[in-house]
Amino acid sequence: MLKKVIRTIFVFSSIGLTISIVVHVLTIFGVIVQDYFSGVWLLQAFGIGITGITIILSRTHEYQAKKTTDEKTLGSWDTIFDGIPKSYIGLLIFSAVYAFFNIIISLNYFEGSASLENGQYVLTDHGRIIRALTKSEYNSYRISDLRTFSSGWVALYGLAFLMSNPLARFWNKY
Repeated sequence: MLKKVIRTIFVFSSIGLTISIVVHVLTIFGVIVQDYFSGVWLLQAFGIGITGITIILSRTHEYQAKKTTDEKTLGSWDTIFDGIPKSYIGLLIFSAVYAFFNIIISLNYFEGSASLENGQYVLTDHGRIIRALTKSEYNSYRISDLRTFSSGWVALYGLAFLMSNPLARFWNKY
């Protein structure tokens, strides 16, 4: 049963990772993905959920494995990333660092969030209108918001993707 759960997580994280990368690349090319697929923000909830479940399952199994063997120590990243090539771990670290810098740049560069209020494009910060926007500026802010979030999605789904496949192999040992 547990193996099926891990394989299911692997499939969903693979799909989520692929979609997140596609969304991120489209925003780099200036495509307003939200206009074509308004449910794109669901990737946020699924990414957090899948990654959280994967981490919880890995720690639970790691604790159980600790009871039967002293091969690895509880809390060791070696256990979580058992069997993953170092180059893949490097890609995960790169995507996490890239997401971090994307968020920092976005927080420092943009003054607020674009929204549509009473038929006008405006820039808001915590519900307070900062200034009016042109349609072009409005679209630029929307693309930037999605680019910032999608870089985080790539890191989240990448972590779940890497953890779920090796975990299935790791769990087969016991």
